[in-house]
Amino acid sequence: MIESIKHGQPFTATCRQFDAENNAVWCQSHGTSVYDSEGKFQYMVIITRDVSLQKEYEAKLQHFAHHDSLTGLPNRRLFKKQLRKAIDHQHADGSGFAVILMDIDYFKQINDELGHDVGDAVIEEFGKRLNRVIRHDDMAARLGGDEFVILLSNVTSVNEAVAIAKEIQHTIKKPWTILGKHLHVSSSMGVAMAPEKGATVFSMLKEADNALYEAKGAGRNAVKLR
Repeated sequence: MIESIKHGQPFTATCRQFDAENNAVWCQSHGTSVYDSEGKFQYMVIITRDVSLQKEYEAKLQHFAHHDSLTGLPNRRLFKKQLRKAIDHQHADGSGFAVILMDIDYFKQINDELGHDVGDAVIEEFGKRLNRVIRHDDMAARLGGDEFVILLSNVTSVNEAVAIAKEIQHTIKKPWTILGKHLHVSSSMGVAMAPEKGATVFSMLKEADNALYEAKGAGRNAVKLR
């Protein structure tokens, strides 16, 4: 508003205001300064409209752009963004981290024998179990299909990362009842510890993928480390 008065240019501002019931309302204001014949500022005309619905719609679009529609977990795009941040933090303060890549053992068999509705329900429940067991600063994401990934923040040792992976595995193996069907679900996991230097998004996911391949080769329902 001050700049508008100084330079005679209209302005637009978006902010939250509060109505009579103290509810937050997003508003967008358009202001124009008015001057007298000598160029002295007289007053400002401001038109404000409620843009709460627009803000809500934009927030939903932002959420959908970064989250999986079935599980509500972060998607590949958001996970990579957080992984880049973890790499930057490691460069700045030496904080360690790890990546756990996993999939659902024999998921194709579940889909083929029980149908895609059961398969989708398994995916959804798998995501819920991951969210319940990970630590507050960690992130679980769905990469696609039955493939999930976890970013473990501030991991100081291999033993710590493996212990967390096994705790997750234990949670996954607890009894399942999906759409009235009792299932036995397990997961294969590949754990990649971040090196002290030189970690990239590609290299971390590649190492975790190699470890996951080894876990499958070991008979599935296993945790392998790279």
